[in-house]
Amino acid sequence: MGLNIYCAEFAAAQQDILDHGYSRNVKTVSGDLMPRVNPSVDRRDTAQKIILEMAKRFGLTPLDQFALVGHQAALPAGGLFGAQPAASVTPSAPASAPREQNLIGMLDQLDSVPPGSIQ
Repeated sequence: MGLNIYCAEFAAAQQDILDHGYSRNVKTVSGDLMPRVNPSVDRRDTAQKIILEMAKRFGLTPLDQFALVGHQAALPAGGLFGAQPAASVTPSAPASAPREQNLIGMLDQLDSVPPGSIQ
């Protein structure tokens, strides 16, 4: 099952908990009402565990993403397919050229050299 299935399961269980509460009253054999834990609490907690495990596996948490970058930086200089990286990285626009004032232009200022390309 995909991550989106577990996210939907989490959201549905959370909405059920918000609508009906953490516990539900059930009838006992004697006819009295007894509070029991809402089954959606367990569904939500299970979905959360699976979501976090999948996030670790795919490097979606900051710590796992940092570990992934570390593994990429440890690759030989040729990279994954043996191609030699360029000797120097040239900026996409000269320093004297005005930067774009949109979001992409601003994010371009934060661009950096890919891991493993600096000797």
